[in-house]
Amino acid sequence: MSSKSAAMAAIIGIMSCAGCAQTPRLDIAKSGVLPAADSAYSLAEPLDTPASATLSACLATRGIHVAAKPAYLAQLVETDRPGMVGVMGPQPAEGIPAAATWLPGAAPGRRAVRSLTFSLIRASTGETVYRIAVSERYRPRAKRAALADLARIACSSLAG
Repeated sequence: MSSKSAAMAAIIGIMSCAGCAQTPRLDIAKSGVLPAADSAYSLAEPLDTPASATLSACLATRGIHVAAKPAYLAQLVETDRPGMVGVMGPQPAEGIPAAATWLPGAAPGRRAVRSLTFSLIRASTGETVYRIAVSERYRPRAKRAALADLARIACSSLAG
């Protein structure tokens, strides 16, 4: 291999690995209208997490506060889904090993997804009036954002 070919191979190798160090991709989805300032809410299930504290502080800066008899219930859901999601297929025929019923996902390089979803639900009707979800796609060995960081991103994206 000539020195030019070796140099070109090294450059291609570096460029192809440049994608390995990328920042994880973030997706933000919102729906509904954030309640007006001076609204009251309560967490449907009290959480003592950094993400919950971050969102509570964020709502407080917008005049939405915690109360014993709230107009809204707040729900905070944290999820982490592996990239290789599959399904269980039909029961195997006689003589076929049970492992043959697992059907793996089609894309072996698929990224895992970590999400934080915050919803405000009208207590009197059960109607979801506002929802924001922040999802981070990441490679399994990559460093993930802390849930509190996802909560800060959600906070900066709240729409009123």
